[in-house]
Order: sequence, then C-alpha cells, then structure tokens
Amino acid sequence: MGAFYTIFGRKVPAYQLSMATIAALGLTIAYATRGDKSQELPKIEASSSEEEKFILDYIKKAEEQK
Repeated sequence: MGAFYTIFGRKVPAYQLSMATIAALGLTIAYATRGDKSQELPKIEASSSEEEKFILDYIKKAEEQK
C-alpha cells in the first residue's frame, strides 16, 4: 500500500508526515506574517521645538499617504 516510517517505535504513514509538515509550515508562515500593529515612534532628538514639530508633521503626512 503506502510507505511507513518508524518513529519512536510506532509505524507512521508517509501521508501523515507530509500533512503534518505542510500544517507546521502554514502555521509558521501565518505567525510570521501577522504583523505588529502597535509601532511606537522612535525618540526624536531635535535641537528645537520647531524642528521636533516639523519632524512629527512629516511623519504624520507620510503615514496618511500610505
């Protein structure tokens, strides 16, 4: 019929191993690509309050364009 592998003293069919591999790969990809929605802005070290305001406005405009 089909191929069997002996794992820890038990016979496991090849199709079960392939399905487990595909499921593990799919779960790994789904977990890795879920993304992190809570991104914090890095600390802005501006020399003046005007410069800091300019940088924050620039970041805000860039996020709106996405």
